[in-house]
Amino acid sequence: PPTDQTNNKAGCNLSKPKNIPYESLLGHLALLTNLVESEIGTHLTALFGEEASLKFHLPEVDPNQLFGWLPGRDSGILLSGCETNETSADMPGGPGRKPHGAFSSAVQSILKKRQHPISNKEVVVLAREMLREEGLDEQHPCLYCSDENVEAPFLLWDVGTEK
Repeated sequence: PPTDQTNNKAGCNLSKPKNIPYESLLGHLALLTNLVESEIGTHLTALFGEEASLKFHLPEVDPNQLFGWLPGRDSGILLSGCETNETSADMPGGPGRKPHGAFSSAVQSILKKRQHPISNKEVVVLAREMLREEGLDEQHPCLYCSDENVEAPFLLWDVGTEK
């Protein structure tokens, strides 16, 4: 890399980076667009229209096409190992096994003991109890779903099917 040397032919210093102050660039763009706007992206969109970078200009999208699957449908059930302000504990893997999450371990243990369907709510409540018994009372598993799915069978366990 160049040091503090001067190029003799051009007489320029090679060691200092060149930059254009934000305000100067914004002022130049404002002259070109006749806009009073503090965001460079607005000026670039005005100058280049559809050719502007997607960073500054998102194409028109019909929300029904993009999110058509959302309205009127239940879009999921989430069992979380802990609340947002908590940290999920890890369990040692044991011989030949990889470490894994304490919540995942609790859910697996619960399901191994059950011979009949269990609700989403029951899974979370029992996992909380199991974690508390193991001394992990700082971790509180959560269930995020619609009211209709709170008592629904975990993983669509068919009510007529036995394990």
